This record gives sequence, C-alpha cells and structure tokens, in this order.
Amino acid sequence: MPKISTKSNTMERTAFIAIFAIFFGGIALLYSFQSVMVSGKEFSPQTFQTRTFSYWRIPGTKIRISGTSLSTAISPSGTPLLKHLPTNGVPVQWQICQAAQGNALREDGPSILVSFLESLDADGAKTWDAWSFRNPQLAAVLWPIVQQVAYHQLYFCLPELLRLADGHSDQDSLENSLNRVCNQACEARLKLLDANSDQKEAAAELRTWQSSL
Repeated sequence: MPKISTKSNTMERTAFIAIFAIFFGGIALLYSFQSVMVSGKEFSPQTFQTRTFSYWRIPGTKIRISGTSLSTAISPSGTPLLKHLPTNGVPVQWQICQAAQGNALREDGPSILVSFLESLDADGAKTWDAWSFRNPQLAAVLWPIVQQVAYHQLYFCLPELLRLADGHSDQDSLENSLNRVCNQACEARLKLLDANSDQKEAAAELRTWQSSL
C-alpha cells in the first residue's frame, strides 16, 4: 500500500483554506463597498444650476477609490428668474447641497435655496419663476442679491429675504429691506470666518460685498 504523504495533505489543506478565505473575503469586500458609495447634489450660486455626483471611498476614511461621476448641470428655474442673474465672469463654483453615504443623508445650506426654487404654486408652476414673471422689476432687485447671498453662503437669511420680496411692491423699499437683512447676516457670518485663520480670503470677499450694500 502506497504511503500517503503528510506534507501533501498539509499543502492541500492550506490551499483549501486559502481559497475559502479569498472567496469569502471577496464577498465581504463587495459587501463593504456597498456602504462607501458617496452620492449627492451640488449647486452653483453663479448659474443656479444643480448637478448630481457620486464616487466610492474606503469606509471610515476620505480615501477615494474611484473618480467622481458628474451629471449634466441643469437649473430648477426658468428664464423669468435666470435672466436677472448677473454674469460677472467669476469661475463657476459648486457647493454641496446634499450628500449621502449608505443610509446617512446630510443637507447643507444650498438645499434651502434649491427647495425654494423647486417649490410649486397652486397651479403647478414654479413659485418663484411665476413671481418673477409677474414682478420683473422686483425680480431685478431680488435675484442679484440672492446670488451674492448664495455665493457667500449666507443661506440662513434666505427665508427672510424671500418673505420680504413677496410682501413689497416698490423697488427701492425692497432693496433697502434686503440690504438691511444682508448686513445683519454678513456680521453674523464674519464672526465665524474671523475666528478661522483659513477663511481670511472668504472674509475679505464678504466685507467687500457688504460695503456695497
């Protein structure tokens, strides 16, 4: 009777264990990747456009394991509103509006404005498109200011600005009211920026705009 090699048996068991580990390790790896896809929506304060993004990263880190996939940028608003946005040649900036990883969803300041731009009136029309169409002179005052508010990330004052716009019928009166609210918002924002040494440029830009109000 031939003698069975103990060394051969050991090698076979080792190979089996390795294959088993690779197989189930691969399944575990694929499962873990399902929880590291980051996706969301971005907003541009210059153009009032939104776009979606997605990428993969290692769990618990900021290390990306894929490139970023971006959708085509579109605006939730129409011409009656968009025609009042100045084009000043500043490079288009994108701010995070929403970001999701697994079941965790985070909404940032731009989502406040986007929700207003997407809202519908009783007739199913975009609320602020319809308002801008009915009130082109007031819209010419409101939206350039809102654009700057968005650029400087003063989103917390937007509900008050839009409330004021909906309650005014005179351009000068509206502009004065909006400027008053924006000045207060600038002061609050500057306290935060001045406390952060990395935000000197943003603080300087905000002060420049504030001085023009």
